[in-house]
Amino acid sequence: MTDLDAALRNTFRVRFRLGEFDPAERNPYAEIDESAILRAEHAELAREAVQKAVVLLKNDVRTLPLQADKLSNVAVIGPLADIVYRDGYSGTLPYAITPLQGIRERMAVKTGAEMTCSFGTDLVRIKAVRSGQYVRLGDDEKNTLSADAARAEEGDVFEITDWGSGSHTLIAQRNGRYLTTDDKTLQASAHLIWGWFTKEVFQVKPVDPGSSLFTISTWNGMPVTVDEEMGKLLVGDGRAAETANEINVGGAAEIGGSGAGLQADTFEIERVLSGIDAAVEAARSADAAIVFVGNHPLINGKETMDRPDITLAESQEKLALAVIEANPNTIVVVVGSYPFALNALQEKAPAIVYTSHAGQELGRAVADVLFGDTNPAGRVNMTWYKSVDQLPPFMDYDIIRGGRTYQYFEGEPLYPFGHGLSYSEFRYEALHLSSDHVQAGTDTEVLVACRVTNISDRKGEEVVQLYVRAESSRVKRPRLQLADFQRIALASGESAEVTFRLQLDSLAIWDVTRDRFCVEGGAYTVMLGTSSCDLRLQGRLMVSGETIPPRDLTKVTRAANYDAYQCVHLGDCVEGGSAAVANGERGWLAFHDAELGTGISAIELRAAAVENAEVEVRLDGPDGPVAGKCKIPAGGEQEWRSLSFGLTGVSGRRDVYLILDGPVSLGWFRMMAG
Repeated sequence: MTDLDAALRNTFRVRFRLGEFDPAERNPYAEIDESAILRAEHAELAREAVQKAVVLLKNDVRTLPLQADKLSNVAVIGPLADIVYRDGYSGTLPYAITPLQGIRERMAVKTGAEMTCSFGTDLVRIKAVRSGQYVRLGDDEKNTLSADAARAEEGDVFEITDWGSGSHTLIAQRNGRYLTTDDKTLQASAHLIWGWFTKEVFQVKPVDPGSSLFTISTWNGMPVTVDEEMGKLLVGDGRAAETANEINVGGAAEIGGSGAGLQADTFEIERVLSGIDAAVEAARSADAAIVFVGNHPLINGKETMDRPDITLAESQEKLALAVIEANPNTIVVVVGSYPFALNALQEKAPAIVYTSHAGQELGRAVADVLFGDTNPAGRVNMTWYKSVDQLPPFMDYDIIRGGRTYQYFEGEPLYPFGHGLSYSEFRYEALHLSSDHVQAGTDTEVLVACRVTNISDRKGEEVVQLYVRAESSRVKRPRLQLADFQRIALASGESAEVTFRLQLDSLAIWDVTRDRFCVEGGAYTVMLGTSSCDLRLQGRLMVSGETIPPRDLTKVTRAANYDAYQCVHLGDCVEGGSAAVANGERGWLAFHDAELGTGISAIELRAAAVENAEVEVRLDGPDGPVAGKCKIPAGGEQEWRSLSFGLTGVSGRRDVYLILDGPVSLGWFRMMAG
């Protein structure tokens, strides 16, 4: 309660100062309206923020920048071409300039220039197979959907967008609104996709691969059925259900709640217009095609929902590849919330640009980059992998052992951490360290400098990145680690001296043997470059620091302070701190480089077991010689007990392994000399 009270006091303090609890006449902020933050200079700042963030991922044979005065016809294509999505926690946009609008404004500099646009999405009619009736909007306020049109031309036309993994959104062409649901019926009533529950998303799954017959389910897995009497499209049996189980995509669905035992109706989706065909036609006659693909921030990947894969939606990749085949002068722009595996596009597309869902000036800022008014200098802040096959299991959060992130990944990424191209070229030279030998604890920093020159004919910005690597260590250290970066602007032919202050305490690691930070002595490599995989200069720094001593296991050692492990995870310990927990599989903990002296005769440990379990002490490896073992009687997760048992053959400088056999939690242990 004390913590809650403190948090509430802080919250209310701010609200009081903002005058939220005062009458308007006493609140100095009451008459400040939105015009205070909707000024022209704020719009320019929003535009600059996007310009700074845009990343040029690929640019073969100088495809970019485009030259507006030499283009007579530009095709703007893709499901994200004429819309700006706000991301998960953004505020309401005061206005939105879409990519199509931004490009149209930029192309206006040429008299007679033509613009064509194709979203690459299909227009379809939907027919209920069982009744043979087509789906159309009702005349009620919510435009409730019914399958009651006898002829195709009486049925409504819907624009269907495939976001991948079976997720689709549909817009009724008659009123321009998204299909949504009140968990009872389907309605064409949503102006946009927004809300904690994304009820505008439907799982549209083919009955058989390649079939035109589909089942449809709602945002929470409930099957869409057709009411036999009225023809209305219902969710389950038309009563709001609280739970739903997985649908059988073959047509039958066993669901919980009010829809239990119902079969999902089968629908035939008849294509009125092929989005890919229309896009290819638009691209074929254009001087340049620009394809906008990506994700909706609230579909397939968001808080509480993990992405099924890191690939781009198959339909979007297919669209982009078809456009590239029709027009080799195609630029792909990815507007997304996260990295994608763009392998086929990286191979085929001459240029690829990436931006996030970056706000109301998205369209103008992207156009600025595409047409060269802005020289891109954004960098990816995550490793872009080629496939999930390059990653460990999803629930394995150990980035060191699993090889996650640029620090530990040993494979070849699609785009490395820090990657980003420019319309300019830069030369790195003259690396200089203020000292090549420093004393930890006495010296505080090293100055790392180099000279960077813009060797192109265009002004540009470069992001100079400083990385460090420890050449030897008691523990596994990163392959390299970003220590600092600077973004500098250079005119054509201009040079600049770039200096970093490398703080020695940034080299520190946590020493689990002594529960504190330390800077290890030894050689460190200092690297400068334009990404984690494009390092232009490197130097050697010798650090006189600490040598981590052998472990002293005669002191109380937390089980969580292991050096290596297998089939064990960290959990809570009711007595404080973390515990090492084995769920029942035979797991182990390793404590390397322990000084055991002339002999250890016993061990004391603190443990809890859900069922009968056993702890073994082995030397040199998980299959090494057994020094001793002890049964841990069942007592439950909360029943911790201290146990002691004897050890034999434990002496010298050895690696010690604790084998946890059974559902047991280990809090701490200490060894006792003979």
